[in-house]
Amino acid sequence: PISRKLSRKMITRNSRNYQAIFILITAALCGSSALHILSAIEIKSLWADELKTFYKTVSLSTPQMMNYLRSDSHPPLYYLALQSWFSFFEPNTKTLRLASWINYVIGGILMTIQTFKLGKNETESRAWVAACIGALITFGSPIALRFSIEGKGYSLVVMLIAAGLLCRQNYI
Repeated sequence: PISRKLSRKMITRNSRNYQAIFILITAALCGSSALHILSAIEIKSLWADELKTFYKTVSLSTPQMMNYLRSDSHPPLYYLALQSWFSFFEPNTKTLRLASWINYVIGGILMTIQTFKLGKNETESRAWVAACIGALITFGSPIALRFSIEGKGYSLVVMLIAAGLLCRQNYI
C-alpha cells in the first residue's frame, strides 16, 4: 500500500510537471506568434479600406462621422473607439493596426479562458489541455493573424463575441 501511494504521488507529480511544460510551451508559441505578427504591422502600406477608416476617424468630427456612417455598411462602435484611441496616440499606420492587434490579443485570451472553463467540466488537467489547444488554434491560425492587424473592425468583433460568449457561459 505504501509503495502504491508513493507511485501515485510520483505519477501525479510527473503529470503535473508535463502539464506545466506543455502550458509553458503553449504560452511561448502563442506569445511568439502574437509578437511576430506585431512585428509585421508596418510591412504593407495602408490599403483602400484602411484609408477610408482613417478618413472617417481622423478627418471627420464625431457628428460628421456619424452622419457619414448612415450610408455606410459598418456600425459606428469601431470608429468611435478609434477616434478615442487617436486622441491618445498619433494617427498613423502603426497605431491604427496596433488598436486592432490589441483587440485580437484580448479576444484570443478570452477564447482561451472560455476553452479552459469548458474543459473544467471534465477535469482540471483536461481543462488545461483544452485551454492550450484553444490558444494554439486562436494564436496560430494564419487567417486570424492576418486579419488581426488590419485597420478594420474585424478584431473588435472577435473580442466582443469572445467576451459575450464568456459572459453567457458564466452567467446564463
